[in-house]
Amino acid sequence: MTRTWLLPLVLIVVGCGATPVQKPRQVASVRPSWGAPEAGSVALVRRIVVRRRGPAARAIARCQAHAGASRAVYIRCALPTLAELGTSGLLNATMLLRISSGTRPRPGCLALIHSLAGAEGMLGTIARGVLREELVRGPRWADVARAARSIRALAAASHAAAASHAWRTACRATVPIA
Repeated sequence: MTRTWLLPLVLIVVGCGATPVQKPRQVASVRPSWGAPEAGSVALVRRIVVRRRGPAARAIARCQAHAGASRAVYIRCALPTLAELGTSGLLNATMLLRISSGTRPRPGCLALIHSLAGAEGMLGTIARGVLREELVRGPRWADVARAARSIRALAAASHAAAASHAWRTACRATVPIA
């Protein structure tokens, strides 16, 4: 009886230590100051949040009122909005955190960026969670209603954070475009 399965196993075991260890990548350097490109990028994300979060919160409220106590009706109505919030919320948070970590914004600007990123990230996480739970096991209506209230509150908080007048003074560029 031949053991043909043994040869691949031996080759795998022998090859485990054969690859050279890669040198760690260098961390990207942090720009010394906050410039016009960064301020413009953050302003663009803020405009998107202001433009999309108000209608999203109203759509969720409309779906919740229309559904009565039927989670199937609610999900069918809210699916496009939940999908958008689940995707854009997490992407917006990631973009804001990457922009702020690659430069050195003023402390007030950094606090505003982190506040908006936190609200957007939480909004995206809850929206994705509602969709995932609906697809996997179908939560009770009380859980869906509670999540809808949370999504509306976070959308309002995100909208308020993005629309704040504090951004005008806190996040001005300190370095002109070169």
